[in-house]
Amino acid sequence: MEKFMTCMEKHFTNALDKICQQQTDMLVSKMTSMDIAYKHTIQQNEERFTLMMDKVESVINKKANLERENGELKCKIQHINHETTLEKELLKTKMETKCEMLTQKNKSQSDKINKLDLELGEINKEMQVRKNKIESLESSFTAFRKDIEDKEKEILSLKIHASSGDGEFQTVPISRPSKPSVILMGTSNTENIDPRISPDYNVHKVTAYTLDETEKELQKLESEPNVIVLHSLTNELMNKTPNDCVDRMTRICDDIRSRFNNIKIVISLPTPRSDSEDYNSDGQLITILMKTKFRGDDSVILCDNSNLAYKGQVMNRYIAQDQFHLTPDGTAVLAANIRDCIDKALKFASTSTQGRTGYGRGRPYRGRGGRGGRRGYGRGRRGYR
Repeated sequence: MEKFMTCMEKHFTNALDKICQQQTDMLVSKMTSMDIAYKHTIQQNEERFTLMMDKVESVINKKANLERENGELKCKIQHINHETTLEKELLKTKMETKCEMLTQKNKSQSDKINKLDLELGEINKEMQVRKNKIESLESSFTAFRKDIEDKEKEILSLKIHASSGDGEFQTVPISRPSKPSVILMGTSNTENIDPRISPDYNVHKVTAYTLDETEKELQKLESEPNVIVLHSLTNELMNKTPNDCVDRMTRICDDIRSRFNNIKIVISLPTPRSDSEDYNSDGQLITILMKTKFRGDDSVILCDNSNLAYKGQVMNRYIAQDQFHLTPDGTAVLAANIRDCIDKALKFASTSTQGRTGYGRGRPYRGRGGRGGRRGYGRGRRGYR
């Protein structure tokens, strides 16, 4: 039994030694692993610390650079503020000087304008005086002409009485040929033209705003005039193309010549306008097409109204505020153009100086009311002239 117990103790001791040895080996292994992990952790922390220190150093350097740049920018800003203040003061001084100069110039211009207004008033008064003088001279001329005609009648009667012996004294009337007749058919721009535009012929005016109305009025004519003037193209181009306007006017001319054999036709070409660039361009195109169409036709005379414009644009003194009716000055130019064409159609001697002024025959046409009148500003339909 004792031997068994000794054997058991020996086995137990050996087993306990093995267990202790295993525990020791495991502990040593764990300690070794922990030591390795500790060293690895320390190395990583050192690397992180090194990186962190590098970053801190970089941040410190950046901060130093930013502080330096900030200082430089502050210096620049102060310099710019100083320069801006100087420039501002200089500009302020210049503006004040310029404003003072402009004020003085404005005052000088105002004085000149007032002086010109006074001179203009004097000129208007002088023009009115001259106008009254012209009217007085015209009245005197009319009276003298009538007196001369009476004297001519008396002289002729005396001559007849002397040649017939001692017969009874008789006054013999002088027979004079009748004046040519002219039909002026047109729009509101021709309404203000005085029919007494010439003492050499009688003018009868007819209103026709469009070519349709022109044809209707032509059908009403019973007796043949010597000359017929047509002025409707300016309104017609608002509703028809230039080619249609030319074709329609050609048919009207053919119809007139088929009814009246010896008649002369005067076609007043479109007047310039500023209410629409398209209408103004179409009017110029119609003028070109009409000149091409009737070139060489002796029975048709074209009245060119381009002297109302300069470089294709109507002159302000010839156009009313509605931008398509004519002013009294514009009506005067239109009337002078038409009068010169009528003279040409009737083969009257003309001393026209139409040129740039467009007044023709060396005398301005004043219409009804003269230069200062306000008639002729579109008494016809709205949109037509």
